[in-house]
Amino acid sequence: MPVAEKKKSPISSNRWILSYLLREKRVFIPSLVALFVTAGLALAFPYFLKELVGSPVDSLRNAVPPAEILARTNEIILKLIAVLFLQAAIGYFRVQGFIRSGESALNRLRKDLFKHLLGLPVPYFQDQRAGSLSNRVSADLALVRETLLTTVPQAVRQTVILIGGLVFIFISSWKLSLVMLGCIPVVVLLIAFFGRKVRNHSKAAQESLAEASTVIEESVQNIADVKAYTNEGFERGRYESSLASFLAVTLRGAKARGAFLSFIIFVLFGTIAFVVWYGAQMYAKSEISWENFFAFIIFSIFVGASLGSFPEIISQIQQTAGATERLREILDMPAERESGRSDLTLSGAIAFGDLSFRYASRPEVAVLENLNRHPSPPASAPPSSGPPARGNPPSSP
Repeated sequence: MPVAEKKKSPISSNRWILSYLLREKRVFIPSLVALFVTAGLALAFPYFLKELVGSPVDSLRNAVPPAEILARTNEIILKLIAVLFLQAAIGYFRVQGFIRSGESALNRLRKDLFKHLLGLPVPYFQDQRAGSLSNRVSADLALVRETLLTTVPQAVRQTVILIGGLVFIFISSWKLSLVMLGCIPVVVLLIAFFGRKVRNHSKAAQESLAEASTVIEESVQNIADVKAYTNEGFERGRYESSLASFLAVTLRGAKARGAFLSFIIFVLFGTIAFVVWYGAQMYAKSEISWENFFAFIIFSIFVGASLGSFPEIISQIQQTAGATERLREILDMPAERESGRSDLTLSGAIAFGDLSFRYASRPEVAVLENLNRHPSPPASAPPSSGPPARGNPPSSP
């Protein structure tokens, strides 16, 4: 089976993109480490907020002097400002590093694609619609670019925040954490179910828009033929039909997205509200301290926000896997040979026998059929009869 026919899994497609990123590992790996650090420092904000709000409340209940409470809050806010400054400084260099490594990896991919396209045989281009190939490559590369520069950093960041937030809420109250975790699988399954429908509408909208872009490109490239045959009205009709199809698909997708957003607001935040209500019952029964209860609320919000972002991240990664598969299909197409034999000596004579040729798009029409040509021997010069007689001019040819 040819390589182009092998079905590639999303994991192998993502590894293929990662291989381009690892060629820029001198910039990419430090940026990735910085991303983990900044994501971990992001958890410092809810931690210090818990200390800033929770400690004074418990101190007042225990009759701690106000001056001591004020000194404690001043110390906490200074630590929080220092952590935020460190996070901002590292984040500045992290963003630059990710953009540099991502754009460099994309440039390598663009060069490889263009080089391979130039090496593909002519029948491959004859089988493609005019404009379809370039639109396909441009759209897929744009999707890969969005994933490398935005989705990958976001996925790493939200994963670190999710894991760290779960650790902190277990430290705050293991009983309340189990209640929350019992609701998460149901919410995640429902989000995945409705999110799949939204992705299908999004994919259909992209295909309809690509069809409309193809009409524009074909019309512009062949504008001389369009004018010659007065096909302006026909091309306008094609374009308007493509736009109408795109609008219909987009409106259906808008309804699905609206329903999905409403579902997220109701179910996800409703779950958080239920867990907070349960925690308030525990606090009223003195089963949890105010500081731990407040910490649980803050970290639960961070965990909920991270979970809410994962359906979009997964959807983007799945779309990128499809885009990389299409790009790899192009790169896996067998190219023409770029080098030939160098041990041949040209004699200046051309010969061929039984030469036949048919275009791949019209195999029933023979352009050349059993054509033969054999080199004729070079004409020999007539023997010389000596110099002309003196006084007689040479004869005309």
